[in-house]
Amino acid sequence: MDAITPLHQPDRGQCRQVPHCGEQGDRCSTLPAATRELVKIRASQINGCSFCLDMHSKDAAHAGESSIRLHLIAAWREAKVFTDAERAAPWN
Repeated sequence: MDAITPLHQPDRGQCRQVPHCGEQGDRCSTLPAATRELVKIRASQINGCSFCLDMHSKDAAHAGESSIRLHLIAAWREAKVFTDAERAAPWN
């Protein structure tokens, strides 16, 4: 069987330049750090960037985010594990 060639192979340096990944955006945001990580994960899902999705998921888990909440980010509108304030964050 042939190996599957990924359609998107991001350059780590290029990913760091994307606005949702930058530290400057974190310093300017009024969102709590945990919520920012959830938003970054959602943005990575929408962008289809596996490198960023992996990085932000690990960062969120390291920051204490539960695996249930991490697994339900894609269904954030219906998931009952997110607060009203988290639902008001810029998810999409």
